[in-house]
Amino acid sequence: MNRLTIYPIFGLLTVLLLLAGCADPTNPFFRAPDFSSVPPLADTTSIEPVIHDGYLYYVIEEGEGEFSLQDRPEEQLEMFLTLRTADGEVLQSTWADERDRPEGASMDDLSEPDGLREGVIGMKEKEHRVIVVYPSMGFQNVRQNSQFYTFRNDTLIYEIEVESIR
Repeated sequence: MNRLTIYPIFGLLTVLLLLAGCADPTNPFFRAPDFSSVPPLADTTSIEPVIHDGYLYYVIEEGEGEFSLQDRPEEQLEMFLTLRTADGEVLQSTWADERDRPEGASMDDLSEPDGLREGVIGMKEKEHRVIVVYPSMGFQNVRQNSQFYTFRNDTLIYEIEVESIR
């Protein structure tokens, strides 16, 4: 074998070993998110839902100020966000690892799933919503290599607190 054959094989083996190591939770370089600091889902039992095509939402706390989120890609916001399945499994959260600062995002970042983007339109600063997204507006059409592919038929629950809009 010559060098031109060995280098690609060595590179491929290195990548495969790294990927195998990342999937092992006992690997000291792998750190799964810690969702123990994620607050429980807000109680929506006494709140009237707002119903739209493919999703519904509950306003836990009304927002303030004159500006509200529109469907413009350039809009910037800082928010706390937790994504759960309908059975309560936390998939993502900005509260993970006891972070106490909101995450920055733009409306463009909230492009998938459709129900999330639609559910935040109209939110104001300091507003707190629980958005329920049914599969038709959720991850139903994500690609097979997406991290959310296994949740394509699940109802999703987003809890969002908008801290600021810029």
